[in-house]
Amino acid sequence: MALLNAKSRRQSHLTALRSDPKLPQVAPGGGRRVPRVRASTSPPMPAAVLTGVPAGGVRAAGSVSLRVGAILVALVLGMALAADRVTPYRYEEIVTSRTETPPTSPDRRHWLGTDALGRDLLTRVVHGSRISLEVGLGGELIAVVLGMFMGCLAGWRGGWLDAACMRLVEVVLAFPVPLVVLAVVAAVPDAGSLPLIGRLPHPGIALISLLLGLVGWAPITRLVRAQIMAARGTAYTFCPTVSRPCWWQLPWELPAIFSRRPGCPSSA
Repeated sequence: MALLNAKSRRQSHLTALRSDPKLPQVAPGGGRRVPRVRASTSPPMPAAVLTGVPAGGVRAAGSVSLRVGAILVALVLGMALAADRVTPYRYEEIVTSRTETPPTSPDRRHWLGTDALGRDLLTRVVHGSRISLEVGLGGELIAVVLGMFMGCLAGWRGGWLDAACMRLVEVVLAFPVPLVVLAVVAAVPDAGSLPLIGRLPHPGIALISLLLGLVGWAPITRLVRAQIMAARGTAYTFCPTVSRPCWWQLPWELPAIFSRRPGCPSSA
């Protein structure tokens, strides 16, 4: 009887301890005490206080950077397209007089001065931007087309074809791009002698663009492959009448695949 009374008193004591919010919580089995954690009733602190950046500050900074970048790109494109009207001199024209010894410093007529042969530097920079744009845009176009094709093929098919494409990508990424381009250009001094490239108006520029595209497709292939593999099992990549994926439907599904955000659930 005394044992039952002691046990009941101990149980009531533990119950009182658990119900008291000022005391730490006691485990049900009489073990070590666990501190009581009370939920905070204060409102959450705004992100502007934590980060020190006002709300919308990051978005505003991004929009400003985007506008400045767009203005600079439009300026470069405009100067390259209207190079003949931007400067009054020709690309190879010698503009210094007999009394001037080139190179000359910038002045009102020549904003960037002249080179050692007496040619206007601003004119050469503006006309040279055309070559840079041709090489860059041509190389990226080849890389995007080739990378999209290889990435879609590897991600959609899988198996040994995927493994072979990824090993080829690793081999291409192992070589530095500038050294590969310089080595090929040095090995082929006359690009006009090549079978297909020699028929183009500027074979040297076409050769460099082709080389940049052939060594720049590997990162695009890895990105496209990852997106295709993530969206391959979703419902919108399958035909409504059959239970297997359709190859002809893949090009039309690419915008939907690349518009999916990482946190968004796939459609069922």
